[in-house]
Amino acid sequence: MDVGDKLYGTVLVSEPVLVELLNCNAVQRLRGVNQNGLPAEFSKFPSFSRFEHSVGVMLLLKQLGASVEEQIAGLCHDVSHPAFSHVIDWVFGLGTHGLEDLQDDNHSWFVSKTEIPSILQKHGFSVSIVNNFKQFSLLEKSIPDVCADRVDYALREMMLWANSSAVNHCLGSLCVVDNCIVFSSKSAALDFSRAFLKMQVENWGSADSMLKYLCFAKVLQLALQRGYISMQDLYTVDDVVLQKLAVCNDEAVLKELSAMRNGVALSNGSIHLVKKFRYVDPLFYDNGVLVRLSCAVPSFAGEIEVARKKNREGISALA
Repeated sequence: MDVGDKLYGTVLVSEPVLVELLNCNAVQRLRGVNQNGLPAEFSKFPSFSRFEHSVGVMLLLKQLGASVEEQIAGLCHDVSHPAFSHVIDWVFGLGTHGLEDLQDDNHSWFVSKTEIPSILQKHGFSVSIVNNFKQFSLLEKSIPDVCADRVDYALREMMLWANSSAVNHCLGSLCVVDNCIVFSSKSAALDFSRAFLKMQVENWGSADSMLKYLCFAKVLQLALQRGYISMQDLYTVDDVVLQKLAVCNDEAVLKELSAMRNGVALSNGSIHLVKKFRYVDPLFYDNGVLVRLSCAVPSFAGEIEVARKKNREGISALA
């Protein structure tokens, strides 16, 4: 099976288990889930689907020589994301405190309701591969290191707006040492890390993003309370929920949606909002020795701390 991708080109995927998983409903559903979380009409920045990202993670792992098991885990690591991705963390009050872990907490439960366990069993693999995907060090690594998950979504957003000219340089400089992803040059590590920080400050953790997450979460909370949508709907796709919101004819819901289209203004209030802080400080090769980027470039260490402080301060918004 040939798989085409904007980052990695056309790649032959021949393993039967991967082909079947690629075509299963649980993975295909991710075509309708926006990576950014917010519906496209409310976001300042272009985005992509969780499907594109999940397939990309699998292809990157394949490119880096990961096992079939790790490629399976990479393909399935996001299947439990609800519609609107991390916005749902805000619906249930987690996101406003910088926590966006609902998907991870619900992952095993969600996987058990899909066809994934039977597909894995059919091909001789354990469901623990996808239920404990953080065991794979190329796929998942704690901040500040890079991993296939973090690299793929960052490169996709770099390609769309943050620094498209550096994408090929960064991608071509990735290598594996001691089962960890590192860069083969300081320049690639710095290009990637500065673009990552730019995306955090200007998009993922920006005041605009926090306000829109809060407002859209309020819309979804109201729609759930009044029965216009159900919890089951949240595990379909974005458009299913948006269509139900559009026809609910509830003045309060439609007013909030209209306000988001016209731009949400910052108003000081009683809620303190802090978005999850994402950054990287990767290892790279320097004359055959692995070096942490912030040690080699002290000014970059300062950039991280400035962004961290700004993120920690957050914003105050009306409840």
